[in-house]
Amino acid sequence: MNIDLDKIGNFLYDLRNSKSLTQEELASLVGVSFKTISKWECGGSFPDVIYQKPLCDALGITLEELQMGEYNTKERTKQKFYSIFTKVAIVIFLILIPILFGLTIYFVSHYNKSKIYPIIQHHEYEDIAGVNGLIVESYKNNYIYISDIDLYGFDIDEKDIVSVDLCSKDRIIYHKNVIEPFIVRYTYRNEIDKDNLKLIVTVSDLNSNDHVFEVKLKQKEGFVTNILKNDYIYFHENDYELMNRLKKAGFENVHDDIWRKNNNDKTINVEISLLNKQISFAENNDVLLKQVIYYGKWNSLDVYIYSKDISLVLVEKYRYHYD
Repeated sequence: MNIDLDKIGNFLYDLRNSKSLTQEELASLVGVSFKTISKWECGGSFPDVIYQKPLCDALGITLEELQMGEYNTKERTKQKFYSIFTKVAIVIFLILIPILFGLTIYFVSHYNKSKIYPIIQHHEYEDIAGVNGLIVESYKNNYIYISDIDLYGFDIDEKDIVSVDLCSKDRIIYHKNVIEPFIVRYTYRNEIDKDNLKLIVTVSDLNSNDHVFEVKLKQKEGFVTNILKNDYIYFHENDYELMNRLKKAGFENVHDDIWRKNNNDKTINVEISLLNKQISFAENNDVLLKQVIYYGKWNSLDVYIYSKDISLVLVEKYRYHYD
């Protein structure tokens, strides 16, 4: 490489002035006398090898740029791009960490959690038929559980032919010739259109007259789901862990195995029977009395909702069996 001492001298002079350094100050940083600095800037000589790196460090240039007597614009542009890219990547990474952490916490907290939706019915005439049930979604099984089917004001004769069909949109997913509780299991949650369920009960008498009862069903996230979401109800824990969770949730032990918590306009009671492995959860407000009972022996959950408007009338009842 041809070295242009005059070009290098002018380059060093400009760099020193841009950093507001005197020849004495630069000489002190490099470890030479100010006369040596003056000689370099005047193009009288090229810095010795032992002084090149300290000189480059003091002026913020590379050895290649010192030998060229000018900035390597192409390389500096590349380095600037990498520097900006690195800073942006760090900022994005710092933003993504909380998001990924939150998603991880959400996944862990919801993985293996059952979702239970009470089935509510939508039809034009409220007195045609009554249907109770649940839609249960979990990591093990997904199923629709129809617990009760009542044909209001209609008696079925022994000789009548009965047909029960549960449809998802226009597809029949269950059929049987008897009115009784049933379960429809499915593998994937999107297999069933839960917002377009329809139960059709057809009764044919001896005169070949068909009496058709059609009830549109729809899922509704309600009391059962909310109960399972509560931190203080963990049915598969041991007694000590359950007691600790009740304490952390603000419950007080009022008597023996009875725990109570006052929450604004409602009172919540939890009663634990260690002998029968049974937990009773009751929520009482001005309108409703809601009660959940978990039976450890049968691994099942019963939910009762009573109306207090006129008298204590049972308005909803559900049962959920754990797998």
